[in-house]
Amino acid sequence: MSDNYNILIILHTEYERSNFDEGIEHKSNNIYYFGENKYLQTIPKRLKHNKIFSPSKEILEKHIINEIGKLNITFDFIIANSELTLMPAAKVRQELNISGSKPDQVEKVTNKVVMKNFIKKSGINIPKYLSLEYALKNKVYAEKLFKRDKIVLKPINGSGSEGVYFYENFGFLYQEISKLNINIIDYEVEEYIPGEIYHLDALVCDKSVIEYIPSKYINTCADFANGEPLGSFQIAKKKQYLELLKKTINALDIEIGAVHLEIIKSTKDDEYYFLEVANRTGGAEIRTLFSEKTGINFSASECSLQINKTIIYNSRKKRNSYFGFFQIPGHHLNFEYCKIVGLEKWLKHPNLLKMTCLDERKKISKTITYRPDKLPVSMTLKASSPSTLEKLIKDIFQDKEIQILPTMNETNYVK
Repeated sequence: MSDNYNILIILHTEYERSNFDEGIEHKSNNIYYFGENKYLQTIPKRLKHNKIFSPSKEILEKHIINEIGKLNITFDFIIANSELTLMPAAKVRQELNISGSKPDQVEKVTNKVVMKNFIKKSGINIPKYLSLEYALKNKVYAEKLFKRDKIVLKPINGSGSEGVYFYENFGFLYQEISKLNINIIDYEVEEYIPGEIYHLDALVCDKSVIEYIPSKYINTCADFANGEPLGSFQIAKKKQYLELLKKTINALDIEIGAVHLEIIKSTKDDEYYFLEVANRTGGAEIRTLFSEKTGINFSASECSLQINKTIIYNSRKKRNSYFGFFQIPGHHLNFEYCKIVGLEKWLKHPNLLKMTCLDERKKISKTITYRPDKLPVSMTLKASSPSTLEKLIKDIFQDKEIQILPTMNETNYVK
């Protein structure tokens, strides 16, 4: 990890969310961080680094190019590990001829219409889909394609099921679309597939899967966006999961880094269908639990693979236990401060790894987030088998004693 490279890291959140020094040697490399001042100030002073202040809250490639142009430095790598920074980083690489993913590659893993255009050629099942703009201009064709199917309206770019809407059929959407305050060109229409959703999280190098962990959601990210709890638990590996990962990676030309693939097992035909993929780590507690299971530092390895194709281990020993998480959102609540009651028995539970509760003095985030430190409650748990872990998390879901109550003289109550 010590090759004396010039490395630009785009920092779009607090440093502790990524801990780049675990995967990138700071002493021997020339590290430059680009981002807002409030995020740059969170970088530990012990690390040798340089700061480049962004003139805007929005990370734009023109700002990056302009600022680093003042340095007279040729960068070897640009590291970006959030959905919002992948494309700006790719455009800078292309403009300055820096190695790594370019815009056409990043579009395949961020644009849901483009990615499905490539996926359908691979033989993987996909829901019927159209860009919203095309569907509205070609109403007869769209109605013929979707028939009377329930459909989903979702942003073409973005994550976390923010801005997702469900309709009984395309006709209902067509009637209601004018009521939505959205930009038509930014959305797609997709067939709703009933079933259970899984996520496959992997590390990839030279298009080969180094390690992966399959997991199954309890509830969905769309449920979470609507104010319901979300859970996930690791399950046993299957040849079919690995094949789906490999086909996706090859179809989208994913060369290196982390992969978060979401699939659904349809209750209609018992087949797996592609939902979406990201060339980055998943959110919530996925990174932590991947590391617990495999011994691999997921976040650090995502970075180190891009620099010198190495894996960073916390431990060389894989664990036989299975790991999962449970989270309660707060963005939907109509009060700003909260306290959580009814957690006593879970705090003492032998299968609990960690529980994070929002400080009563901190405001509840009003935007959808999976960050444990921003949620009313986030738990990580372990068990000896997937079935035991699933039952444990479902028991937490059904525990009526867990309540979110307003504090600071706020009297409204919403659970």
